[in-house]
Amino acid sequence: MTPAHMREIASTRWFARVFFLAASSVLLAVLVYHSRKFFPFFVDDALISLQYVKRFVAGQGLTWTEGPAVEGYSNLLWILLLSIPGALGIDLMLAARILGFVATALLPLLLLFRRGIDNPLAMLPAFLVLLLFPLSSIMALWAIGGLEQPLFALLLLLVILALFRQFDVAEYRPRLIRFAAVMLGLTALTRPDGMLFAVLAAMTVLILRWRGRPDLPLRAAGTLLVIPSLSVVGQTAFRLLYYHDWIPNPARIKIAFTADRVRTGMEYLRGGITPEWVFWTVAAFSLLAVVSMKRSRAHGLLLASFLAGWGVYVLLIGGDHFTGLRHFIPLYLFAIAGMVELIRAVAAGANPRRRAAVLIVYGTAIAFLLPQYYVAQRQHYGYPFAESHHWVWDGEVLGRLFHEVYGRQKPLIGVTAAGCYPYWSELPAIDMLGLNDRYIAMHPTRAVGNGWVGHEAGNGAYVLSRKPDLIVFTAGNPEPQFQYEVDFAPGTPFRTQYVPVWMQGSDPFVFAGTVWMRRESPRIGMRRDGGALVIPGVFFAGSEANAARLNDGRTLETPLRAGDTLRCTLPGAIPADARITIRGTHADEIRSVVRGKLLLLTTPAVGAAIEEVRIEQRETP
Repeated sequence: MTPAHMREIASTRWFARVFFLAASSVLLAVLVYHSRKFFPFFVDDALISLQYVKRFVAGQGLTWTEGPAVEGYSNLLWILLLSIPGALGIDLMLAARILGFVATALLPLLLLFRRGIDNPLAMLPAFLVLLLFPLSSIMALWAIGGLEQPLFALLLLLVILALFRQFDVAEYRPRLIRFAAVMLGLTALTRPDGMLFAVLAAMTVLILRWRGRPDLPLRAAGTLLVIPSLSVVGQTAFRLLYYHDWIPNPARIKIAFTADRVRTGMEYLRGGITPEWVFWTVAAFSLLAVVSMKRSRAHGLLLASFLAGWGVYVLLIGGDHFTGLRHFIPLYLFAIAGMVELIRAVAAGANPRRRAAVLIVYGTAIAFLLPQYYVAQRQHYGYPFAESHHWVWDGEVLGRLFHEVYGRQKPLIGVTAAGCYPYWSELPAIDMLGLNDRYIAMHPTRAVGNGWVGHEAGNGAYVLSRKPDLIVFTAGNPEPQFQYEVDFAPGTPFRTQYVPVWMQGSDPFVFAGTVWMRRESPRIGMRRDGGALVIPGVFFAGSEANAARLNDGRTLETPLRAGDTLRCTLPGAIPADARITIRGTHADEIRSVVRGKLLLLTTPAVGAAIEEVRIEQRETP
């Protein structure tokens, strides 16, 4: 090797290092900028996971609420990883955001540092392709959304890179296969459907062996299946011992192989692909080109099997109830990895002129694609979903209010938003959609498999039999939702046992929502005290304008403006001459009228507030 040749190599390596440093910085900066656009997005289902983490760290086991343990999660590894910062006292939401962001950021960086991308002609096209990661609103959204998808994608990428290294050599390297198998096992612990990729990876190895790769022995495919299977068997054994169940509870709620699921799955895939048809066309062309070239065929077959297998799976399960398209994260990973592999394969070609021409044309096409890609991402993907999901923070306000007011009484709360209310209120709860309730999951309605995935189950009779003291629909919606539109319709026992009241919290901001309170709850409802009937003032909060709020004594009181009339339906008729005592602000200015079961309160001149009303029957002389 001549000194001139050595200087050329050194210069190329120096340029590559500078380029990789600059490209990494830009990729991270774009992801930070894009993710901040969605802040403070955090999905309610992520708070379900954090509820398990919070209780686990507190020594209450892997449970969602008090009572028999139910496996309402499907992301065990994610929960266990978050338990580490949780045990150290780090805020769980912050920890989930950091872990998700780091995993997302590593996706383009690991592909950027792939061997073969250090060719000067390949660097710029590869960088432009990798910009598709941080420019994707789906990637940026779920980087901070709190769920396990970024970790799931990172583990899959590690599997892919390990298998790529095995495919690049003509000898069997057990360590690479074992590493890939361990990553597949962790993938299966992150999501149960991760086992699908173990099957697809083993099938790819078998196909390659059949197509003339004797260096890939049968034991390689066996290793890729056995090690992930051991993780599944281990988790199943734990599930049987701890939860006394064979499958996770959400599987009974969400999985249903019906024609409606296939239809919604097609709509889900079409909704993610159609606005970005240019990108997916380029990605498909790139993957076909990778498969067609001998030097990269094994890589292309692996990516194509992963892409097709996951796409069919998403089709069969009906997509997802999140319009943020989180199931597209693996699809984006496989598509972009295929584009990078095309650049890598072309850069390794023997004809310098042809190689340079192809890379210039491909890089130019990607450069023209990026603006259209980013605009479509803003219009069709994460932005609309993030904007519609702010109700989680409304749930935080009510949840904190419940904790402040009812933390000592520990009332039972029924919820359809199973994340925000249990997490912030720390009250015992019923998940009325069944993800964290075994009875509802074991007694599905006919609607399961024929509606909105994860929101079809429900059992009004069962919920009422548990006698929850509070019931909240999503973020304080005034009327029942989902299955409970039927089970709790007007004329049902629910309407006689529960009263809709408005509550207003102010931590961390002011928000008012509707809460259904059990009229005669022994913990927080109307109660008998000797011969008197005691009515908490919150039962008079029948409108948003008169929403009950905390007073200086940290109890709820209902404001009564001058000239207004508040009313409360009592459990039984009260004599017109009953003695009525009102406790609250300017209570002496409040006038009361009893009309059978109806109690009316008004104040003519000044505003007042009602904390409690006590009704006693006058003694007969």
